Amino acid sequence: LASREVGRGVVYVDVPPVVNNFDEAFGKAINFAFEEDVSFNNQFKRKLCSTDNESDVPKWVRTLNAFQHAAEIYKVKYDRPMIIVYDNVSRLDPETIRILQNIAKDNVDSRTYIAVFVSSVGSVPKIMETSNRPIEIDDLTKEESIEYLVNKRKIKEAAANSLYGLVGGLIIDLKFVANEFLAGHAFKVIKQAILSITEKKLESARIYPRQKYHKVACKIINSLLTTKELECKKYKQFFDNVEEANEVLEKNVFAYHPGKNIVTCQSKSVELYIKTEVDDFGINLIDLIPADEDDVTTSNQMDTIIQEGYLPIIEEPSHQHPSNLKSPRENYGIKNHNPVSSIPSGENNVNPNQHFN
Repeated sequence: LASREVGRGVVYVDVPPVVNNFDEAFGKAINFAFEEDVSFNNQFKRKLCSTDNESDVPKWVRTLNAFQHAAEIYKVKYDRPMIIVYDNVSRLDPETIRILQNIAKDNVDSRTYIAVFVSSVGSVPKIMETSNRPIEIDDLTKEESIEYLVNKRKIKEAAANSLYGLVGGLIIDLKFVANEFLAGHAFKVIKQAILSITEKKLESARIYPRQKYHKVACKIINSLLTTKELECKKYKQFFDNVEEANEVLEKNVFAYHPGKNIVTCQSKSVELYIKTEVDDFGINLIDLIPADEDDVTTSNQMDTIIQEGYLPIIEEPSHQHPSNLKSPRENYGIKNHNPVSSIPSGENNVNPNQHFN
């Protein structure tokens, strides 16, 4: 658990995929942070269980109030502020994020605690960008990605290059394909799993054929495949209004980069899907052939690499079609995002956001 890997004075709150479970996740994270200190734990529980006119107050709000009280005591005892990390904050509704952000800002002067908000690129509401200087953490470079796959995951370089070709430098996707590869799955099965996961993103964004935003998405996609990036204002001009632009951007098919104020494809896996289904998006395939095509490993070649150098290929049972594979998050507990954080202390604030004013 990530919460067990952080030090004293750091609370790690991972917002669950089912937002209704946020109360429980928040409470567990706080309890774990204080469980080694009986005095803090008892005071936290007393504060949390207070019933003074709080029957209608959400449990997570009471938990946060209790945490603030404990953080004040912690600062007096250790002469340093606590740190609370909210991971996957984009899963929360805008109003909840606004409350967390405002409370965090109230603690800037007293330095009772420091709040860090972590999210995927561009999926946090605009409200967080307005009060913080955005800093974006880029994907791994090709060299860094190959180093991770070869040195950390012990995958041979030829196979590592092919896996990188599927997902690029997004660490979550790299971890997913590495896990699938080391489980003995054929390259074509891994590729199909990536395509299936990405297809669900497109459907969620309603840009799949015969969905609401398909035509406008085709225009955006063709522009991005040519230029690699779009200025924010040009992206918005494809839509009838800003609300529609935000709605599509929230679904992590496209990514907003606040530092440069541009929009790109969210990941290489999105580009892979689009180039695989060129007919659906009106793309001219001849324009997509890479200059170094001779160096590209085909799926058949990749399967041969796996068979010769690694674990035996595990054939998927007939009832386990690749499209039914669990998502990376379900299989491995990993997060589908580029890590980005926000520290509302006036220093090193990080807030990529998917919304525009």
